Amino acid sequence: MNLINKIFLKMLLIVVATNIYAQDSVPILITGHINYNGKPVGTDIRIVDENGDSYKVKANSTDGSYQQSLKSGQKYHIFFNNYLIENGNNSIDIAPTSEYKEFTFNYNLIKVDAGYQVFKSIGFEKNKSTLTKEGIQYLKDLKELAKSQNSVIYFDIVISTQDSDFKPKKEKVSEIVKGKTKLKNVTISVIDQSKRLYEEREKVLIDKLNELKINKRNCNIIYDNSVLTTNNTKIKSSNKSKVQSITPIYTLIAKINKVTNL
Repeated sequence: MNLINKIFLKMLLIVVATNIYAQDSVPILITGHINYNGKPVGTDIRIVDENGDSYKVKANSTDGSYQQSLKSGQKYHIFFNNYLIENGNNSIDIAPTSEYKEFTFNYNLIKVDAGYQVFKSIGFEKNKSTLTKEGIQYLKDLKELAKSQNSVIYFDIVISTQDSDFKPKKEKVSEIVKGKTKLKNVTISVIDQSKRLYEEREKVLIDKLNELKINKRNCNIIYDNSVLTTNNTKIKSSNKSKVQSITPIYTLIAKINKVTNL
């Protein structure tokens, strides 16, 4: 985009901002540069708002520059064709404003490739099969990432139950003895309880993938049944008391299994 067009776009946005939009939806302009291996790169960009509406823009292949007008007071997520953001942070949070403003977001990118971990999250509530808001947002990002590519991405989605704190417990089960139904107490092991939780989480995950219209055939769901090894470290505070830091337990992880060009 040449200089005259840029100036015209900015003037147009200012006029629209002051005459049409309500205070919480004043248009703003985001600009920036994208680089891969330290060099500018031109690629297709999709910016998706909280309602799932998207904006498409093309980065300049000469200097990696891009710009796009958006509404203030909203949160967006940005995606790049053939690339991922190096630090993993694709959120653009624009606070409400009553006047035209410009914001700069620069990105260092890496190639979409097999083996890369797309996200790791506290995807489920502790000891439950209920997805967290964080987990749902990451799954939405997975969908938009796939939609933003000129290739087909196959994912490994790992479910962990390491956040559980099960102990062996007694349960009553029914059995038929000589034609009569009787109840008896059985011990449910920690392993069996963890496996049951995984199966419940798997069902919830599959339902959410279907709801989001994510192609299940492109997702391989894996159960991580490894035993959690605590790695909490003790930190001395200024008053010499010892505080134990808490290591997050990630229960939903997505990795790229393979990428197939169309």
